Amino acid sequence: MPFWFLPSEVGLKGAVYADAGSLWGYQGPTSWAATGEVNTAACTCGLQYDDENVVRTSVGVGLIWASPFGPLRFDYAVPITKGKYDIVQEFRFGGGTSF
Repeated sequence: MPFWFLPSEVGLKGAVYADAGSLWGYQGPTSWAATGEVNTAACTCGLQYDDENVVRTSVGVGLIWASPFGPLRFDYAVPITKGKYDIVQEFRFGGGTSF
């Protein structure tokens, strides 16, 4: 959504979002030997996840800028519910190219 109080030439837009998801019945890989992330009896160094019936939810806000270098995005989100082994990433920065 564009900011009504800024001229459109500035190229700033805002975002407000909510997200939800789960890992019920995950059967994908939990080890990646090429990167050293492995699950063995001696070391659980790969993917650990909570397979309980937990729905992960979060809410956040974002700022999208159509910069001279390409689109830049800044997001800040907070978890509402999470699993036992979830790693929280509250701030995220991204960039891209224009077509």
